[in-house]
Amino acid sequence: LWVFFLAIFTVQTRTLKSFDVFEAILWVMAAGYLVEDASRWVKMRGLGAIEFWTVIDICTDGLLLVSFCFRVASFTAHASKRSDAYELRAFQFLACVAPLIWVQLLKVFDGFVYFGTLTVIILRMFKESAIFFTLLALVMVGFGHAFLALDAADESRVDNVLVKIVDLLTQSVLGGADFDLTSEDAFGYPYGHILYYAYCFVTAVILLNILIAFFGTAYSDVVDSADEVYAAFFCQKVISMVRAPDQFV
Repeated sequence: LWVFFLAIFTVQTRTLKSFDVFEAILWVMAAGYLVEDASRWVKMRGLGAIEFWTVIDICTDGLLLVSFCFRVASFTAHASKRSDAYELRAFQFLACVAPLIWVQLLKVFDGFVYFGTLTVIILRMFKESAIFFTLLALVMVGFGHAFLALDAADESRVDNVLVKIVDLLTQSVLGGADFDLTSEDAFGYPYGHILYYAYCFVTAVILLNILIAFFGTAYSDVVDSADEVYAAFFCQKVISMVRAPDQFV
């Protein structure tokens, strides 16, 4: 069913078009998955039951719901410029769901040992990276605060400074450091420039190597006992699917 849903989604996102039977099937199936996920969230009760796939489901259903709301708004606005804008916005939100839908193919095939073990490795890596993201958040907030203070200290203020600082710090983590923004005209040169060098060093040399070490540890732990790990993963999945009353419990 999920593969069929993915095929319908692919057909629907090929081009922006008027309402047709494929879109109707898409929204009916999306509503079914939304109701199924909502009922499961109600039964889980508690933050302890939230896992990686729960977050993916929430993001997927949320984007689909926003896209559907814009699509309905385009119908209610009738033939006008606002209707075309709503229709375009609905298509854009629908396109953003694509990575999440393709990722969930791992859940479809995790009954096979290879994909099941791969899923366990990915989930273990995300758990291990929690420490990295905590450290990264603290470092980004600290350096961002410093840049805001340097911008407020001189007369040369940067437009949309908060947005630019967040963009600057995020690009540096992803390997796209931009030293032009900390040039002579902004952030109290040379203090901002030196501070940005320090931030790039901390993130690229220290924090990213910590993340690589965490990923290597998670991978080796799973691979060394792949059969046992997969058996425990499959058992947990089967138990989570039990719905009372069930004669096969």
